[in-house]
Amino acid sequence: MSEIQSVNVFSVDEERLKYRVIVGAGVVGANDHKGEFEVYIPPPTSFANSHRYNQCLVKIDSFTACPTDRVADATWSDGGSAAAAPALIKTAGIIVRANIGSSQTSMSKIDTAAAVAEGGDNQVAGFRQFIPLQLVNVGTTGNGAGNVGPTPSAEGFSWVGIGSGISATDPILSANPFGQKVKFTLINPITNVKNWIVSAGAGAGAGGANAAQYTIQLTITMIPNDRSEGTD
Repeated sequence: MSEIQSVNVFSVDEERLKYRVIVGAGVVGANDHKGEFEVYIPPPTSFANSHRYNQCLVKIDSFTACPTDRVADATWSDGGSAAAAPALIKTAGIIVRANIGSSQTSMSKIDTAAAVAEGGDNQVAGFRQFIPLQLVNVGTTGNGAGNVGPTPSAEGFSWVGIGSGISATDPILSANPFGQKVKFTLINPITNVKNWIVSAGAGAGAGGANAAQYTIQLTITMIPNDRSEGTD
């Protein structure tokens, strides 16, 4: 007997309230996308643009950061702060923050003696999700020094989101982001400053021009203001 694969769908109406949003940010200019990018998210259907759905559940499903061709020395840089100049950094994960209203998140960092004494530097509200990162090699096009195709080379390294930061993370109750511009910011979880990928070579280095393209996929599920209401 052949096996029949099936998917549980609790309600067609419920599935109509679930949306997949994909955001891609490429290399535009020297000062663009240094750890943040802003994009308009259009309402796919009338439900996403209805006064009956002011809130939703938001979750990041995937994240990638891929350096552009000819970049064989890609690394992460931070944006510095009032107390420190930009620096090249090694990081095992980032926080993706979005200016989507939410009262369901908090962040605490301990990176200074003062923070230790105070029990951490704490922030609340706003959408945040921590993304553990893995370094993978996707090969190269051959436009730079590397070989054509999936041959591992220094130009082929990219970072992808993995593990519990993606698969096991629950969505967070947030405001409806459709029909407005949303700013995504890549944050270092220890220092709480912006991070982005640069070329470590001469003329770039710490705080230099963005040298990568970033992709974020989100699942957004609308929640009726009155749960007794249908979707008609």
